[in-house]
Amino acid sequence: MRRELISEMIMEVYGPRPKKTSDLLDSEEEILKIPDPTEIVDYDPLREYITGAIIPAKCKNTFFMEENDTKSEISESESSDEIKMPSLGVELDPKLRPQSFGISFISNSENPEIELCATWARYSKKGDKWIRKPEIIPIKTIFEPGTKQIYEENDGNISLHFKRLKRGNKYILIIHMLNNLNSRPDCYGDELTACTIFQPSLRINLKEDEFSNMDFGKIMDSEEDRTLNYLYRDKKVLARGHMCSTVWKDIDPVKTMSGGYIEPEILWIDGVHFKETGKIDEETYLKFMAPTLRTDFVPVFSIPAPLFDWPEEYNDLKPELSAEKLSEMWDINEIDSCLEPLKKSYGRWITKNESEFSNDNENTDIVGKIIENQKKCLERLETGINLLKTDENARLAFCFANKVINLQYEWSSPAKEFKWRPFQLAFFLTNLESVYNENSKYRDMVDLMWVPTGGGKTEAYLALIAFLIASRRRKGIVDDEPTVGAGTSVLIRYTLRLLTIQQFRRTLKMVTLAEYLRIMENSCSRGWKPKKCSIESSWIYGSPKFSIGMWVGGAVTPNKICDSIDALERKNSNGDPAQVTTCPICGTPLAVNKGVSEFKLVLTFKNPNNDGVVDNSISKLNKYLIPNSKDGFVKKISKITDENFVILDMDLYFQDELKEEDFGKIRKAVSGMELLCSDVSRPGYFINGGTKNRKDFEIYCPNPGCNLNNNVDFKEGVPYNFENSETSGDGLYMPGADRYAFYGNRMPIPAYTVDDQVYHRCPTVLVCTVDKFAQLAFEPRSAAIFGNVKNYSVDYGYYRSEVPKNSAKNWNNPKNNVEVDPFRPPELIIQDELHLIEGPIGSMYGLYENAIDSLIKSGNIMPKYIVSTATIKNADYQIKQLYSRNYFQFPPYGSTIDDSFFVRSLDKKYIWNEDKAGRVYLGIYAPSMGPHTPNIRIVSRLISSVNFRKNYQKYINFKTLVWYFNAIRELGSGRALYREDIIEHLKNSFNMPNWEPENSVELSSITDSLEIPTLLTGLENEGNSSCPSENKDVMFTTSMFGTGVDISHLSTILVGGQPKTTSQYIQATGRVGRSVGGLSLVFLRAGRPRDLSHYELFPAYHQRIYLDVEPCSVSPYSKGCMDKAMGPVLVSYLRNKHNSHVEWDGTDGKVILKNGAEDDYEEFISCLSSKTIKPENWSEFENHIKSQWETWHNYAEGLSKEELVFNEKYNPKKSPEKNVVLGTSAHEYKGKKIVFKKAPYSLRDVEESIILGV
Repeated sequence: MRRELISEMIMEVYGPRPKKTSDLLDSEEEILKIPDPTEIVDYDPLREYITGAIIPAKCKNTFFMEENDTKSEISESESSDEIKMPSLGVELDPKLRPQSFGISFISNSENPEIELCATWARYSKKGDKWIRKPEIIPIKTIFEPGTKQIYEENDGNISLHFKRLKRGNKYILIIHMLNNLNSRPDCYGDELTACTIFQPSLRINLKEDEFSNMDFGKIMDSEEDRTLNYLYRDKKVLARGHMCSTVWKDIDPVKTMSGGYIEPEILWIDGVHFKETGKIDEETYLKFMAPTLRTDFVPVFSIPAPLFDWPEEYNDLKPELSAEKLSEMWDINEIDSCLEPLKKSYGRWITKNESEFSNDNENTDIVGKIIENQKKCLERLETGINLLKTDENARLAFCFANKVINLQYEWSSPAKEFKWRPFQLAFFLTNLESVYNENSKYRDMVDLMWVPTGGGKTEAYLALIAFLIASRRRKGIVDDEPTVGAGTSVLIRYTLRLLTIQQFRRTLKMVTLAEYLRIMENSCSRGWKPKKCSIESSWIYGSPKFSIGMWVGGAVTPNKICDSIDALERKNSNGDPAQVTTCPICGTPLAVNKGVSEFKLVLTFKNPNNDGVVDNSISKLNKYLIPNSKDGFVKKISKITDENFVILDMDLYFQDELKEEDFGKIRKAVSGMELLCSDVSRPGYFINGGTKNRKDFEIYCPNPGCNLNNNVDFKEGVPYNFENSETSGDGLYMPGADRYAFYGNRMPIPAYTVDDQVYHRCPTVLVCTVDKFAQLAFEPRSAAIFGNVKNYSVDYGYYRSEVPKNSAKNWNNPKNNVEVDPFRPPELIIQDELHLIEGPIGSMYGLYENAIDSLIKSGNIMPKYIVSTATIKNADYQIKQLYSRNYFQFPPYGSTIDDSFFVRSLDKKYIWNEDKAGRVYLGIYAPSMGPHTPNIRIVSRLISSVNFRKNYQKYINFKTLVWYFNAIRELGSGRALYREDIIEHLKNSFNMPNWEPENSVELSSITDSLEIPTLLTGLENEGNSSCPSENKDVMFTTSMFGTGVDISHLSTILVGGQPKTTSQYIQATGRVGRSVGGLSLVFLRAGRPRDLSHYELFPAYHQRIYLDVEPCSVSPYSKGCMDKAMGPVLVSYLRNKHNSHVEWDGTDGKVILKNGAEDDYEEFISCLSSKTIKPENWSEFENHIKSQWETWHNYAEGLSKEELVFNEKYNPKKSPEKNVVLGTSAHEYKGKKIVFKKAPYSLRDVEESIILGV
């Protein structure tokens, strides 16, 4: 199907078109439409074919284009300097079609012998019809600079221009085809069409030793550049286009006896025509059909998904990849049989590489480093396996992690078991020892997982997280310090809101299953373990529960519990705590938001012990939601009752989309019963008073059939000894039933979505946005994240010295509080999508990382950093700037970029296979046009081509078009274009009068956070739809789509303009084609030099795409960055550190004057100076910190009679009244004393602010 979509797109934008036939296909039998070489059409070809038209050189008229089209292009430009240039050549004039096109390549000789074939077509008008006439000129000549006429008649000539440039001992040869047909300078309309040449092609044959690789003069200064250039040595770039693209024989998609993909009739209909008419013979045709080099106006290039499976040549040494079987692996001999083959096979592969490298005497430094890294990886792999053999607790944690990952998969797909991709298991084993052993020599090294998009990085680091949280608990129990193993163990950070929320939900499933295994009952202990494991303990993984928290901005979820309760009860509140919208185990909705049309609603009521009351509510539900009404109806309703509860399980359907007033109808219908969840729209959220002093909420799956509500006996241990509480056996106590919405037979979903909960519940895993780092200076309660707690309150939870006002009544009552030992700080920090940590926010991130790293070290822990990305360049520099550490890349490079053992490129003979995941990229460049007309034509053709193939098996994969934009402004223009012009074009040109523009969806930064999960879930479910024709037609999206979205059936994307970076391009296009071969169309904008460059080098760029990833730019130790945030970074450390000499967590900013304060400052300096890698400007950095300290100290001394507080909360109704350490523009405006001006409240506060008075 993909091949036919490509063929029809080429005919649509380049021409010629096939003869008129019915487009509708009734079966999946391939019906290839062949272009008509002598077509007769009733439209103007110059207006119809948007690329591959060469106008006469004498024509300077631009009025033939639609005026609004070019204006649209200019007004939507991302960068004004790309359009408003002092002067433009013909090639970059967005209002003029090209007058020539050509190809350049590098030759080893000055005058090579070349065979060249030029073809083109012209259209002549007879009556109201345009008739196509093709031409062909084969040439065999010695290359000499000059001009050669290939057509010369009374109406002018068409010529080839040959140019040669010397470059070292080689030559750049350039061949241009110029249209010199007669025309007036101001010609337009039919006159211009008649003297334009269409569908031109230059095809060149050279001897193999006559041409050479083009390196485009790239500077290879760094070791990384030289290494990458060496690894890509087999991916040669042999030509570039000029106002067109180029293709060479090795990558030509034309279908031949030896391979290829696209029919010759599509790519060179004129050659086929002249062979059939006898103007050229079979030999000439075959020679030029797939020549050495050729021009191409609609370039096509295939990038199949890499192979992650086990290499066939090592099948004699295949490790155990089943997570279920690995979870039961216990005996030493089992470890050997399951894991040793992985080590031995990788060792054999290294030996093979050494053999291949042995004859390379020119690159000994590069190949030596490659082999060194491979051997280091092998050593770490062996160390991880040996750890499992020698340490039972590490082995148990490894088995636990495998069980969690397998259960996560098994409960989603009951008929299947999870099998590791070899790289996932190898990464897991490689990092085991450094995660487990605090004194490991690799503990202070950043491990970078570099795997292409869609490879499965998340599962690899989720396994490490499960391993750490289990092993940390085991260490605490073995050391008789159970609470030390609790607290926040893992920090996972993201830059974008969508990514944070999406990954929070993915990680939640793993943590929920870890908690499920923690409470599992065995014969004489609590907690899952392998059948052969003999470890005994009352609680194998401790009685404190495994949990996960989300630490994000207040616009997403409220920061306070009281605001969260208001939101759950549907009162006014900013943000919504109901971020967990479906049960991570069974998928039952926990929160239902407007915008859905069909959903399940499971409501829990207190049993009224009166069947009449229940039946009356059911009757009212059917009354208010009348079947087949335009409002909606109950498709099915069932009643489940027990001694305490009544559960109504409903399947609801709404004709339009669910609205807020629909919830009102449901509330009214069930008002006669006591609803236990917070609201009918929040069926999984239960407000639990716990005690009269404090409210909180818990999350439960309301579905009685969920695994979390069957055969479980939930209990957790806390430090407080409640009246009649049960002891846990590990020194803690079990709260009674009055502390929970449900008790015992239902397991709560262990998620915390509010800042207050994060601070007082200390979740095991914390998922956060990086911009939240700035809160460390303003919120001393965040010390709890780093294990810095001293007390436990029955009403509030864990805290350090005091609870914020209004958090709980009588919080300081000794009867309600107990002292506790601090938790260990987080031991594992994961930064996903490392390539996004760049620019101003990346620089601020790097500066605040000094505080985070030092805070963890103040708790006597060396944190382990793991980062991952699919696209990165200059990682060494970036990681040193951000983390002051060396790094190790996994997997290490192999002998070529195509083989790193764990990740390998697909064999060339399969790269066009549509059943293989990956993408075919197709480029379209429309000179003289803005985005308006091309987008109408491209989108209309895609939609019609797909929907005329409804009976194709892969129809469901191509049904939804992802339309990607580089800016919100462009997305808005695209939506407007779709609603009007595209719908009209579908009606008039493709006989699709009933196309519904509203069957589309938008995913962008302006999409409401609560709508995103519903939106993505809906799209995911469409992959299994029994009626794919009802799936969404178009998804409008921006860069948000390129981060964290995994909807495997999506297979078509249209990229509207080359993204600013290659990394963005890879990330966005890599979201399609994950289950079958996908199609990525790239519309490159006329008048943009960068877009034109990508077009002219389209195959070259895509063949070496990872080589062209731009290096990330971060400079945390620049003067501007330090001026902006060094003071707040110092405050962040002091207010949250362990074992401080003074009480920095209060409000008094003069605490700096107290005895012992300077000792804490010196500890910070000492911690920074002990880093593995110091900033290059260390002395300047140290002096800058010192100056910030002295500034603060001087202010505090100077305000002896005035108050100085750390910060004053913003109140729009009240002016600032106090002098502050962390100031705002409002304080500055009011003339208050400020130690650190305009302290960032978020890491995104990087721009300067000004004060405006009204």
